[in-house]
Amino acid sequence: RPLCPKTSTPTIVAARALGIASIFCLSTFATATGLVSLALGVSTLREFADRMRAWAPERRRRVQRLLGLAPSEDPVESAEEARAWAALDDALKSAFRERR
Repeated sequence: RPLCPKTSTPTIVAARALGIASIFCLSTFATATGLVSLALGVSTLREFADRMRAWAPERRRRVQRLLGLAPSEDPVESAEEARAWAALDDALKSAFRERR
């Protein structure tokens, strides 16, 4: 639709552009997520998250090997660090439960 010089201020044009870009980004993200979910054969968000948590680190290591890069260490390598992360996770969950 052509822009009317009397009603098309820079603010209106910028807001319209932002709205169009937002719709484009959200629809692209939703389509990509749907296609990945379909390819992985998952039907729930929890299944999707579990699959991605297992898939992403392995894929990262493969790409690093392919490029000849030293593999970076995972943030949770030792049992002590795993316990610390679990304790932090439990503390956050209990804090959110108390707020409800």
